[in-house]
Amino acid sequence: MASNFKPGLDGTQAPPAQQAYTSRPAGFAHSSSPSTSTLLPGYVLRGAAVLLTFISAIVMGVAKQTKTFTVTDPNTLNSQTITGTIKSTYAAAYVYFVIINVLVFVYSAATLAITIANQRNSSKLELPFSIADLLVVILLFSCNSAASNTSLIANHGSIRFGWDKFCNILGKFCGQTNAAIVLSMLAAAAYALLIVLGIINLHKRSL
Repeated sequence: MASNFKPGLDGTQAPPAQQAYTSRPAGFAHSSSPSTSTLLPGYVLRGAAVLLTFISAIVMGVAKQTKTFTVTDPNTLNSQTITGTIKSTYAAAYVYFVIINVLVFVYSAATLAITIANQRNSSKLELPFSIADLLVVILLFSCNSAASNTSLIANHGSIRFGWDKFCNILGKFCGQTNAAIVLSMLAAAAYALLIVLGIINLHKRSL
């Protein structure tokens, strides 16, 4: 009976052709659902954003101070006591700051709950969440810039506009507004890190 294989040039029998495909080891199978360790940084950053925006909105919203001044008329030399109250709601930039931080707080809490409830399908949410997170960062930097500008004038005044500084007199109020701005900036940084993590994860899945 004739052999199925033809001899090679050296007289030996050539081996049969290998199959066109190779099976992938079970250990290298791609998992569609990310592990908890991969999702944990996102949970921490969104949880931090929830806490930071909530506190910053509260601190800015309740910021106020009452001060009593004694004013002397240089002509009559009569003294008069005046009591004044300053609130964050008197400045449009501070009101805008509170509104944006409340909106971001609601968004952060909602997205955190969604990502925890949909751990298996979290990879499908990364792209739309990254786009929404980018808009959140823009809004946070916008309101923080507006509030910082108002606080800068309150701390140093504006000579060209004839606005005097008053933080040297109303230190408690200025301390509250500055603390709220710092907390909101930290929330913006958390969202910036979320965007970076989302881009890295999307890049890894595209390889």
